[in-house]
Amino acid sequence: MSQSINLIPQQEKQEQVNVQLVEVSTVVAIAVFVVVGLISGYLFYQSKTIKDKIAAHEVTITDLRSQIQSKSDIEIIARNLSAKSKVLSDILSSRIYNSMLLKEFQSRLPASITIEDFSLVGNTEIDLSGSADTYITIAKFINLLTDKKFIGGDPALQNLFTSVSLNSVTAESAENRIKFFIAVTYDNKALLKK
Repeated sequence: MSQSINLIPQQEKQEQVNVQLVEVSTVVAIAVFVVVGLISGYLFYQSKTIKDKIAAHEVTITDLRSQIQSKSDIEIIARNLSAKSKVLSDILSSRIYNSMLLKEFQSRLPASITIEDFSLVGNTEIDLSGSADTYITIAKFINLLTDKKFIGGDPALQNLFTSVSLNSVTAESAENRIKFFIAVTYDNKALLKK
C-alpha cells in the first residue's frame, strides 16, 4: 500500500484554510450586501410610491372639499326654495278655506269699522287691527263674530268663530276714531266640513 506523503506544513494548511474562509465569507458578505441593497431599494421605491399616491389623494380630497364648499350657496338656496315651496303649497291647498273664512268675516263686519291689518296666525287664529267710530261699534263687531245664530253669513259657518279677545283699545283724538286690536279664534274643522 502506497501512502501519500503530505509535505505541506501544518501552518501552511491552516493559512490556506483561513484564506479560503476569508474568500467564502467575503463572497457571502457581498451576496448578503447585494440582497440587502436590493430589498432596501425595493422598500424605498414602494415607500416613495405610497407617499406619492397619498399626496395625489390629498390633492384630490382638497379639490373635492373646495368643490363641496362652492356648492354650499346652492344648498342654502335649495333649502330656502324647498321651504318657500312648502309654504306656497300650503297656501294654495288652503286658499278655498281662506276664501270662505274671509267671506264669512266680511259678512259680519259692520260698515263703520275699518280693518287696517289682518293676519292669519297658524290654522286657528286671526290677529286684526282697525278703527271704529265708537266703542259700541267695536262691541257690536265682537258680538257679531261670536254670534252662533248670525243670519247674514253662510248657515254652515255660524259656529266658525269660537272666541274673540280684545287686546287693546285707544282713542285717537286727531282722527276722531277709536283704534283696536283683537285676536279671533276660529274652528278650522268648520271650514273643512264645508
